[in-house]
Amino acid sequence: MLKLDATPASHSLTAPKPMPTTPTPKNPTVRNPGAWRYQSNDRPWLMLAIGLIASASFHVVLLYGFNGPRKVIKVAPVEEVAVVQIAMPDLKEEEPETVQELGEVADETPAMAVPMLADAPSVTVSAFVQPLQYAPDVTSNLQAAKVTQIPVNIARGGRTMQNLGKVFEISQLDRQPSPIAQPAPNFPFQMKQQYTQATVIVEFIVTENGDVVNATAQPSVHRDFEDAAIIGVSKWKFRPGMKSGKRVNTRVRIPINFTVQDEE
Repeated sequence: MLKLDATPASHSLTAPKPMPTTPTPKNPTVRNPGAWRYQSNDRPWLMLAIGLIASASFHVVLLYGFNGPRKVIKVAPVEEVAVVQIAMPDLKEEEPETVQELGEVADETPAMAVPMLADAPSVTVSAFVQPLQYAPDVTSNLQAAKVTQIPVNIARGGRTMQNLGKVFEISQLDRQPSPIAQPAPNFPFQMKQQYTQATVIVEFIVTENGDVVNATAQPSVHRDFEDAAIIGVSKWKFRPGMKSGKRVNTRVRIPINFTVQDEE
């Protein structure tokens, strides 16, 4: 057998010195292939903690560094106000108003005296009862009489008034109307040679003011005297009738007698 000699042979040249080697860490890090250019951090949790602390510090400075101390507003205490209650006095019931009868002055005023005119009937005023009777006696000189002729075209009915309200009959009143002024109706001049007397029944309304309105003549045989009777009655003035202490409208019907006598 051949024996190898392990003793290195001596050379004339000096052997090279070995390269210093880097100490191997106890826990070597295994890198992924291709990641050799960037060295990864071995403690990533430290960087995360530093970032969180920096972010929290920034927000604290931002919130509390630029805001001054809050002003505390003190609320003034509410003072108690004493409430004074005023008791309402007892109200007395209103007494009903007493209605005073108007027109009492007219009671003391006598009826107006109607002047006697030529060819004009005079009316004798007596107690105003239903039916009323007027029998005027006229004495006139037919030749000396100067009476204005009544126009032919006359609006029949005299003065009219609408919306009078309720109209009472004389029998329903507490006090009947009484005449104050009654000018005598004129005897139609053109009828003097044909008639010496005539009678016309006139119906009219005495208002609550004592005026005569809505006068109409009932048809009769003396139609030529109807207009003269209506015109004469429309000029009359009455003291109004009373019902329950109030003036009311009253319907009246009276005959008007025309009489003419010649002077000797």
